[in-house]
Amino acid sequence: DPKFRRVLITDGRSAAGRAMAHAVAKAGAAIVFVGIADAWKPFPNRAALAGIKGLEIQPLDVTDSDSVADLYEQRFGRRILSIPYGADLPDPGGTAECERLGVEPGRFILFVGRLVPENNAHLLVRAHRILAPDWPLVVVGDAPYADEYIAELKAEASPAVIFPGYVFGDGYAELVHRCGVMCAPTEVGGTHPVIIEAMAAGAPLIVSDHAPNIEVVGDCAATFALAGGAESLA
Repeated sequence: DPKFRRVLITDGRSAAGRAMAHAVAKAGAAIVFVGIADAWKPFPNRAALAGIKGLEIQPLDVTDSDSVADLYEQRFGRRILSIPYGADLPDPGGTAECERLGVEPGRFILFVGRLVPENNAHLLVRAHRILAPDWPLVVVGDAPYADEYIAELKAEASPAVIFPGYVFGDGYAELVHRCGVMCAPTEVGGTHPVIIEAMAAGAPLIVSDHAPNIEVVGDCAATFALAGGAESLA
């Protein structure tokens, strides 16, 4: 309940952030601080946002990873705020999604993410082909702007790779809880939600050696070197 509380919203540029600012102010928050990255840049609806009673706009450059904050400091000479976050992914129970995809609980490999080159689903598809394991690979995700990459990915995949597209809600949670191992081979970005959700679910996990990934998992996951490509992952 935000009533009488001081509330920080970290992304006032986004539609979701602006909607949240309106909602918590209406609910009686004592003061709402709204962070704006690159505050000197104009953005739509700033005047309407600033007009909310009890709201203060604050310059705020923030990340979710100390590794990203380190890199920013090295490049630009000042450190930005890092706010880590966690996740909760309850087990929905059942095996309906596994049955829909034709996979056996505990005996499939899972990838979840946007199907774009920097998330490296192609490395996992190639490693799966090299290993030729008994377990199928389920590649969950899509990207409406990456048709060429996705077509190449599917052309390279063995018949044991399943591409169900997007899977949300209980279906997604079921796959994370039922997979034999989950792999996050990404090479960009800060903290990836799929990694902390896999950890919350207790899923066996493999991540790339991208610095924010290593920071998040600590000693709770296996890692592979991106420089070694698919062979390193295999």
